[in-house]
Amino acid sequence: MALAFFEALYTRSMLSEASIEKIRQFYKYQKTSVRLEIQVLLYLGVLLVSGGTGVLIYKYIDQIGHLAIISGLLLATIGCYTWCFLHKEKQALRVAESDKESSPVFDYVLMLGAILMVTLVGYLQSQFQLFGSRWSLASFIPMVLLFATAYYFDHRGVLALAVTNLAAWLGLTINASSVFGLAELDSNRTIITALGLGVFLTGLSWVVKRSSIRPHFEGTYHQFGTHFFFISSIGAMLNFEGSWPLFFVLLLAGAGYHYLKAIRERSFYYMVVMVLYSYIGITIVFIDKVLSMLDRGPNTIYITLFYFIGTGIGLATLLISLNKKLRHHDSLSHS
Repeated sequence: MALAFFEALYTRSMLSEASIEKIRQFYKYQKTSVRLEIQVLLYLGVLLVSGGTGVLIYKYIDQIGHLAIISGLLLATIGCYTWCFLHKEKQALRVAESDKESSPVFDYVLMLGAILMVTLVGYLQSQFQLFGSRWSLASFIPMVLLFATAYYFDHRGVLALAVTNLAAWLGLTINASSVFGLAELDSNRTIITALGLGVFLTGLSWVVKRSSIRPHFEGTYHQFGTHFFFISSIGAMLNFEGSWPLFFVLLLAGAGYHYLKAIRERSFYYMVVMVLYSYIGITIVFIDKVLSMLDRGPNTIYITLFYFIGTGIGLATLLISLNKKLRHHDSLSHS
């Protein structure tokens, strides 16, 4: 389209032969975007810097000294935030005028600054008890700063860090060796807190989407809310022996809501999430509740084996069918 514009100018004698030839040469070869590769490299760079900083502090804290560590973290954090403040207006103009995505360099410098800020606060609390015995403040203060950063700079990555800090402030922590990644998922308090947070974030996403302040943050809030809701519902089914049917019905209700959302937004992501969590819940009911009433023996093993084979095939078929359904809805909407 741009080449046609320049050709039109040339036919009107508004461009010289030499100029139009240079423009033709420019458009002759297809340009390849390396934005994804740059984003991956910058993401790896942020991970290496933040992870390397943590390892360096952990292994050489005695040799480096507290003052040097605090000064280094503070200067690096201030440097990242200062650079982002200086480039914020330029970044906003670039996005508004050219309708492009924000610069990956800007995004990841801000992300690095946010991570270093959280590291600094955590270090001050662990080594010098900055907030005394009130450890919750060590999560609350960074959480407020992260939310402010996310909304001021319009950054969904920092918003994800803020929501994670919100969960930590409420007592939800991550442990790779625990069930579904949430530590103490067998604790009633953890389950109820995670369930409440999931419902809150899902409701908040509905409000944010209909507001004039960063409505595109809806997806981040909703995705966190979705996973907190489903994981805590499954944890409740396993932990609350007497009331597991209530949480199973709650899980199915959540699955129905996400099914409608997936159809409405033509989102295969929410469809997959809904199907997988529903499958886990149904499997728990069948294996832990139904089969547990039978005598343990060869028949139970065979039933379990055939169950997973049959449901595995059915699950794949269902996902393929739902994907076709979403494509059909998409084609109807564009027709």
